[in-house]
Parts: sequence; C-alpha cells; structure tokens
Amino acid sequence: MRRGSLYPLAALALTVLLGLLLTRDPAPPAPETAAPPEERPDFFLEGFTMVDFDEQGQRRAALSGRTGEHFPGRGELEIIDPDLRMRSRDGVLWEARAPFGIAEREGGEVRLFEEVDIRRPAQQARPPLDINTHNLLVDLRAGEARTVEPVTAREPAGTLRGTGMTLDYRADRLRLHADVRGSYGAY
Repeated sequence: MRRGSLYPLAALALTVLLGLLLTRDPAPPAPETAAPPEERPDFFLEGFTMVDFDEQGQRRAALSGRTGEHFPGRGELEIIDPDLRMRSRDGVLWEARAPFGIAEREGGEVRLFEEVDIRRPAQQARPPLDINTHNLLVDLRAGEARTVEPVTAREPAGTLRGTGMTLDYRADRLRLHADVRGSYGAY
C-alpha cells in the first residue's frame, strides 16, 4: 500500500471519531442542592398585647410580648418573652411566662418554650399555685395547657413533682400524668 492511500483513510477515521465525540450527549448537570430561600417575617411587633375573646365577647386570654415577628408562610408569630394570661370560669387569672413562644395564625394555640412558669394567684378558698415545666402547649379553645416534660407544682402546703401534665385552667384542675411524688407539711 502506498503512503498516499493511507492519508484519505486516516482523515476519514479522524472525521468519524471527531463526529462521534461532538454528537455525544454531555454528562447531565448535577442537581442543585441549594437550600430553599429562608422565610422572612412580613411584620414586627414591639411591646404588644393580643386579646382572645370567647363567643359571648368576654376576654378569654391575652398574650403579650417584648417583640414579635410574623412569618406568613407558616402563619406563626414568634414571640420573645411571651406573657400569657388565661381566665378560668370563676374569673381567676392564670399567668404563664417563658423566654420564647409561638402563636399560631388563628390564635387557638400558643406554644411556650424553654423554662415555663405558670402561676395561679391565691383565691378565697385556695392558696397560690406555682407550676414550673418546659415546652408547654396552650389550647385556648379547649382551655387546657399540656406538656410531656417534668413538672413541679408548689403551693404553701407542699410540692408535687411528676412527668407530663394537663392543666384545665378554666376548671382550675391540674393532672400530673406519671411518676408523681410529693411532699406536704402542716399548712
């Protein structure tokens, strides 16, 4: 074979190889793993109080806070230093405080986080009651406050401790769920 006859054959082979390389599909791009955009609040509150009324127009609860930020996507208001005041059927005003809380859009639930202090003032026939716990859910429509965390309830006559509680603040009734123990002295 002569040299001149190999050149067109080599040029044809190179053209075919180049054509295959150029028409080949490139590797698909890696999927984007970027985090979704961070939700931002649409309004801010300072030194505020929101009031919840019952069907008869009576004040059922009031939620105050040092600051609040409303997040429209979640429909929640994040609150710094929330102070929740809830009224019983007998007119007793319970108060719950925490460093941080969240109120949901419809105002039916308030969640208090970290250390939660609940206080019922003294009444004619009943002494004051102080309750300490963590992470409390308050259902304003049902008139209940619930947690699964450890609970300490103190009154002048003694102290009760347990795990989990349901507080029916409208009926002024506290129920500890488990591991209940207490110490009582002379009143």
